[in-house]
Amino acid sequence: VDRGDDPTFQASFFDFNRDGWPDLYLCTDKGEFGCNPFRNHLYRNMGGSFVEITDSSGMQACIACMGMSIADIDHDLSPDVYCSNVPIGNVLFMNQDDETFAETAIEAGVGSHAMGWGVEFLDFDNDGYQEIYVCNSTDYNRLYDWAGTAPFVDIARPAGAALGEPSYCVATADMENDGDIDILVQSSFRPIRLFVNHSNVGNWIRFRLMGDGPNTRGVGARVRVETPSLTQEQEVRVGSGFKSCSSYDPHFGLGAATSVTRVTVYWPDDRISIVENPAINSVVSIGQAMATLPCDGGADVNRDGVIDGADIQVFVSLLMAPATACDGDLNRDGVADVLDVGMLVDCLLADACAP
Repeated sequence: VDRGDDPTFQASFFDFNRDGWPDLYLCTDKGEFGCNPFRNHLYRNMGGSFVEITDSSGMQACIACMGMSIADIDHDLSPDVYCSNVPIGNVLFMNQDDETFAETAIEAGVGSHAMGWGVEFLDFDNDGYQEIYVCNSTDYNRLYDWAGTAPFVDIARPAGAALGEPSYCVATADMENDGDIDILVQSSFRPIRLFVNHSNVGNWIRFRLMGDGPNTRGVGARVRVETPSLTQEQEVRVGSGFKSCSSYDPHFGLGAATSVTRVTVYWPDDRISIVENPAINSVVSIGQAMATLPCDGGADVNRDGVIDGADIQVFVSLLMAPATACDGDLNRDGVADVLDVGMLVDCLLADACAP
């Protein structure tokens, strides 16, 4: 990856296709004039080397990009990307789950036609859906509220977070440890502003990951939270904000949900941690030291070296019994369920899934 003298403002690693390898997106300034010659770039990680797939992925934004943030806003377990821009409008790339993205900022109501800088996803009201905070240098800042259906609604002014002064950097964290996310903003030649969140709307849960070795905060790990009504996932990232970094600890709003059924942590080394029924409205610590590797037998469920009807019998027994997360988890999502049945049937029909 070498962009020479490109005016790249931000670089963020994120596993956009969920293949276990962190991919790279570059946020580039001065591309608003027909990509002459600058634009944003997406590089797919091929297992240690990178291949540019900007054009095929649909992420060839020709904008003056100063900031970006990444989150799964539609709960399809694939990360989406929001980028700031000059007054021609910010962009929102929605992951289509087929290694392509669709730009939907206008439809979503988050174009924010101002001089945008730092941006950040956060669940401001703990309803289970991500809001977007946008720093602007030529207009008031935006706080786009999202309730699961388009469009977003700008609530910056009624929420008291508009800040009508040139703003550039934003970071988020629960500064008071009261269960909601606060917003820290840096403006030009002015004091840092702290917007203390008093919304206290929904339930919540937060995680403090304790990684092995030098990666003590579990950077690159994915945390999946399941409630009876909703499944959410976040990836631990650092340093992806414009001259800023938000809290390392993944924070999930739960809305009206009164319980979390399962939490799965996918560590960067392929180990998995599972916590059943953790306490909500609390900070839960999860250590990598106790994580386990998923099964490596593939569709050969009974480990006899052959994929045949006998594997179906064993697999059905696993579904009927209190199986572990590893037993029968063919698609490596941390649970043995009907999705694994489909994978096993596909393997049998294709005769192509080696044990």
